[in-house]
Formats: sequence, C-alpha cells, structure tokens
Amino acid sequence: MIDLQFVREVGLNVSPELGDQVFVGTQPDAGYMVSAEIGVDFIAVMCANFAIEPVWQHKETTTPSMGTKPSLIAP
Repeated sequence: MIDLQFVREVGLNVSPELGDQVFVGTQPDAGYMVSAEIGVDFIAVMCANFAIEPVWQHKETTTPSMGTKPSLIAP
C-alpha cells in the first residue's frame, strides 16, 4: 500500500518485545470519494480526499414542480 501511495508512514515505534512497528495513515491525495444525497427539497453533492477533508461541495434547492430539468445536472 505504501508503494502504491495509498498510505504513508506517520510514525515508528521501536519495541524490544515486538520489534520495529511502522504506523501508517491514509495518503490524502491518493484519490477522492464522491457522495450525493437526494432529499425532498434538495440535492447535495460532496467530494472529499482520503483524509475525509471536503474538497468540493454543492447543495441545490429543488421543488417538486422542477421535475428532472437538465439545469440541475452539473456540466
């Protein structure tokens, strides 16, 4: 996982009983997660990095009379 850059070393623990232990954490820029929520009167979309830090988000208010207009879909 380190070679593929999905995780990175964040610490080292040297223990006589257990030997050397390498602590790893996620590599924030290794990829992104996209989430969408469709509610009764809104559509919300968010993109976050692997550290679960929001990179982009948008919430659009909707009404039932709007139907499925193409204007709600981002280019």
